[in-house]
Amino acid sequence: MPSVALHCQQRVFARVRQQLWQEEAEDGARLYVLDFAGPAPRVKIGRARSTDHLIRRIQGHLREKNKHGYGLIDACTTPPSADAERAEKQALQWMSYAYQLVPRTHEEFLDAHFIIAEACADMGVFRYNPHEDDD
Repeated sequence: MPSVALHCQQRVFARVRQQLWQEEAEDGARLYVLDFAGPAPRVKIGRARSTDHLIRRIQGHLREKNKHGYGLIDACTTPPSADAERAEKQALQWMSYAYQLVPRTHEEFLDAHFIIAEACADMGVFRYNPHEDDD
């Protein structure tokens, strides 16, 4: 990986970690969206069961993607989700309407727009989280 790509990746990952810890984010299951540049740019939507698990998942994805010439150029996380599994399935379904899945994957989309993936993840979480007026 070129050093400039690694530097960008480190900054994005540091921003995500800082945001999670600085906000003293509520721990819990949440979705994440990763934007990878490389031979065939892709966006990945995933789920983690806790903040610590989220950090480990992202680190694992970075190690794997870097081996194949991909670098992280953007990332985001959702607030905790009451039903992260359903929220993830919904986000992936919405993304599949507009983008082609990367072969042999269920969570990565070719040439997808990060902002759209971020919106799908946020809406999936919103859809399956209880709302204050849902008494």
